[in-house]
Parts: sequence; structure tokens; C-alpha cells
Amino acid sequence: DSSTGNFAVDVSGHSGGSYQWYVRGWSSYGLGPWSGPMSFSLGIPGKVALLTPTNNESLSDRHPELTWSQSFPAASWFQLSVTRNGSTYLDQWIEGKTNWTPAADLPAGSYSWRVQTYSSRGLGAWSTNSTFTIPVAVPAKMVLVSPTGSMAVSSTQRYTWRTDTNATWYELCVTRNGSVFADKWFTLSNSVVDSRTGNFAVDLAGHAAGRYQWYVRGWSPDGMGPWSGPM
Repeated sequence: DSSTGNFAVDVSGHSGGSYQWYVRGWSSYGLGPWSGPMSFSLGIPGKVALLTPTNNESLSDRHPELTWSQSFPAASWFQLSVTRNGSTYLDQWIEGKTNWTPAADLPAGSYSWRVQTYSSRGLGAWSTNSTFTIPVAVPAKMVLVSPTGSMAVSSTQRYTWRTDTNATWYELCVTRNGSVFADKWFTLSNSVVDSRTGNFAVDLAGHAAGRYQWYVRGWSPDGMGPWSGPM
């Protein structure tokens, strides 16, 4: 009804795609100018909403799960773009899933990420950007527990030190009578004590009578920690 102030027509034959439309008027005095364009899409996936991590979150977990919503209309593929400290860290297409978890620890830094949609009808729009940070976490100087002092001769000795929440690997260096006896790396699963004690321990064989000194340092994806003092 023209009393609404609007004019409307129905146009058939549309298929999936991105559309722009314009209107201009005509009278007996001449042709008017085109309107600016208005846009719409049919069947092409819309934007997704980024869910986790929440925007501007600071994370301690080095394996964060990035999740986003399904779009409407639904997408069959999602392009995940992640930057770290302003440079591209990841640009990956993911089929059918609305989440991604890194296979390895993410290094410390400032991250920004977004997701684009795609279906057989066409490429959808990018989501808005979301950011998160992973603080730098280098292991501190290790605190050694045992062995120490004078001990009976035994081929196998248990070396124990306090765990560091930032360390994912430990390097144990042992000297005997001034020469290197052992220099070995151990990951978290190598400990022979329950981690709830707050200690990390490994058993080393091959000891004979002599004077020993031992040191430990930790490693994380952000760098190497300092050596402990000797015990």
C-alpha cells in the first residue's frame, strides 16, 4: 500500500550468491540518479562469533582451544587466521569443526585471531578479531633436595629437586671427581615421584665411590632457566 511511503516488487529467479541492488526513478522530465547500493546474500554463510578464549584474556594454558559458533546459513569450511606479535602464526582451513587446538605449546606473545566461512554457495565474511596473550614464563633457579652429604656406596642414586610450574624439561648435570659423569634431559613424565609432592625425581645408575656435584636447570618454550647451585 503506497500509504506506507514504500514501493515494493517481487523478483523471481534468485539463486545462492551475493547481491547488490540499486534503484533510480524516471519521470517525463528525465531520469533520476541511481541510489547507493544495498547488499544481501542468499545461502552464503554468515559471520561466526568467536567464543573462547574470551577477548583480551591472559592464558596460562599453552594448549588453548579456540572455539567459534556455527554460522547461519551453515558453513562447511572455516578459515582460521592467527597472528602472533603482529606476524602470521597460522592460516589454516578447517573442515566441519568449530574448534582448533594447537599440537604443540604456543610460545609467549600477543595473539589475534579471526575466522572466515565457506560453503558450496560461496565465501562468507570474516568474523571480528579477538585477542589473547600468553605471558613469558621462563623457569626459575631450581631448588635441589637430595642426594647430599656423605652416603654409602650404591650404584643407583635418586636425584630429587623441586618442580617449577613453568618448566617442561629439566637438564641434570652430574660430575664425579671433577669430570662429567652424566648430562641428561628429562621431561615431566620421567619423574619417579608423584608430582603432587612438589618434587621431581629420577634414578641414575652407574655410581662408584667418589665425590659428586650435581646441578639442574629448567626449560620452557620461552627459554632456558639458570643453573641451580651445586649439591
